[in-house]
Amino acid sequence: MAEQALQKSGMVDLEDIFPGIDPDMMDIPEPHDQLAVHVRSVWQTNWQAKQVIEQEDLANERRVKGEYDPTHLAAIKDAGLPEDTIRMTYHKCRDCCSWVLDTIDPLGDRTWDVEPDGVVEIPPELHDQLIQQKQVEMLQAIMQQAQASGQQLDENQVLRMIESSEPELIGLILEEAKAVAEERCTNMERLIMSQLHEGGWDDAYKACVDDFSKRKAAVMKGPLPNKIRVLKNDEKTGRYKAVDKVVPGFWRVNPFDAYPAPNSLNPNDGDFIEIEHYDPLDLSRLIGQPGYDSDALRKILALYPKGHHETTVIDDERKWLENEDVSGAQLDAYGGKIDCINFWGNVQGKILRDWGMSEKKVPDGDSYYPVNVKMVNNIIFQARINPDPLERNPYDSASFVKNNDSVWGESPADLMKGLENMARATIRNMMYNVATSSGAVWEIDETRLAPGDDGDIYPGKKLMTTNKRMQEGPALRMYQAKLNAQELLSVFDKFTKQADDTVVPAFANTAAGGERTTSALSMRMSAAGRNIKMAVDNIDSGIIHNKIDKLFTWNMLNVDDPSIKGTTRVVARSTKSQAAREQMATRHSEFVDRIARNPILTRIVGDKGLAYALGENAKSLQMNVKMLIPNLEMIEKSPNQPLNPAQGGEQPPAANGETLDHAGNPAGGPQGAA
Repeated sequence: MAEQALQKSGMVDLEDIFPGIDPDMMDIPEPHDQLAVHVRSVWQTNWQAKQVIEQEDLANERRVKGEYDPTHLAAIKDAGLPEDTIRMTYHKCRDCCSWVLDTIDPLGDRTWDVEPDGVVEIPPELHDQLIQQKQVEMLQAIMQQAQASGQQLDENQVLRMIESSEPELIGLILEEAKAVAEERCTNMERLIMSQLHEGGWDDAYKACVDDFSKRKAAVMKGPLPNKIRVLKNDEKTGRYKAVDKVVPGFWRVNPFDAYPAPNSLNPNDGDFIEIEHYDPLDLSRLIGQPGYDSDALRKILALYPKGHHETTVIDDERKWLENEDVSGAQLDAYGGKIDCINFWGNVQGKILRDWGMSEKKVPDGDSYYPVNVKMVNNIIFQARINPDPLERNPYDSASFVKNNDSVWGESPADLMKGLENMARATIRNMMYNVATSSGAVWEIDETRLAPGDDGDIYPGKKLMTTNKRMQEGPALRMYQAKLNAQELLSVFDKFTKQADDTVVPAFANTAAGGERTTSALSMRMSAAGRNIKMAVDNIDSGIIHNKIDKLFTWNMLNVDDPSIKGTTRVVARSTKSQAAREQMATRHSEFVDRIARNPILTRIVGDKGLAYALGENAKSLQMNVKMLIPNLEMIEKSPNQPLNPAQGGEQPPAANGETLDHAGNPAGGPQGAA
């Protein structure tokens, strides 16, 4: 067998890689031996390095669902305390998720732009050609104007005019180049927005924000080719029909299924493995597709018709927490899924050659190459060189509290651990105190009761007792436990306030306080929610910007459209918070209004400047600028003439403080006039 040959060669010890499994029962198919062993070894290493993280995430998931740790629950039962609990962590995680979704929405008010990369310059080899072209256009315009007016042209004067206009022509060429570059940037932005919509970004992003608020890291995959069914109009028949379309797709990755390399700083730092869960039907559709080993796929489907599962330590509890159907949690919760090890990392060239890659793809057997390998129980059905030119894998992650030394940071559920434990203890004691103090405890001397009296106490009862010595005390004695609910509620409020300061401010989810204006409330929210701002920056820089940058690279390599190509780049906007964006939009409106009302400013900016300011303000309101300003192109091409001040508008004062009329004379007439 292949594994026996490998053991004899001394290359690998299968017992170390697959502990507890009989080597004779393993089926590592030819000729994938060394590559399968390498991937399996990386999987074991990454899985072992994540054990502590998995246990902490399970504890967070229990806390969010309001479940007790088994050991803690047993101690509560032994103490006879109430098992009921509150879900402070759930509410804080939900508030965090809502705030992030409201603050940053890439499909709405995006936090990224495509802009020209560097300063727009005229290429030296085209400088003289472009100048001559503009001079010819200028000469033609002068001749047409002279012909229309019937004037005679002085050739020497015209030549001097054309030669002296070279600096202006250079400026005009640069302006046209900038306009072309900005148009390409706009076309790229529109394409990216369309691809995000078709590629499932919205659902993936919302799911990642939910993980961001509960788990130690949120992980997103993409862009990767994804075949979807869309409706397209048939030009011949005029009817819509369903067609297949390949688009860049995006998916949320369950953090329990993500296994980065030990001590990695991000998913692109070292070997990364994702456990994918395939339906057998999905695998069968890959048979015959380019890049996939059809024989390996058929073998997988034959060996595992009811599914295959990569076993981990947390399987049972993970099923229980992720499956709402309790009866289903006791069965195989994966429902026949086939688990696949999706490996992204570096592999030595000679191992890839032994697997079957050509020397053209792997020229050096001693060098390492970035590859993507997919394997089901040691059967590899796909292996390819990483298609990304920067050798990046398609995974990106973000954490509520970023850890600069690890992929895994902290979530609101982590921050709530100690606070919720203390709050739960306070509530349990309060419930016990309210229960014990809600009624009296009676002590009854049964030797002094009348015959047949069982000692029950109820209003209006006449208690018949015997006359024994008074030294023995009264026949009845009542005890009342002290009610400490108010003190315990005060302690609980302190913990709640601390939770508000640690994760989400309480006022962000309630009515306004003493603020009288929207801007005052906005400023208060902006100051108090700084921890949320930092979290928003983390998900923006960790996931959103990286995904847009990878999608930009995808378009440059795979989309054959000259209107989006050029020296451009993706940049992040400096404004992140919703409050700041609203304040900026308000200031834009106030600025445009101030220009329109002030004749001095109106003369300065002219019609072009006012049209530009109005257009930019309309863009921020998501309005169609061309519909708002129908003659926009005419205004852009015309000279920037100042507008006539509106009648009855503000008039500038004279130097001596007198008010001037529209002609520039004192409003009361010229000085000295009778």
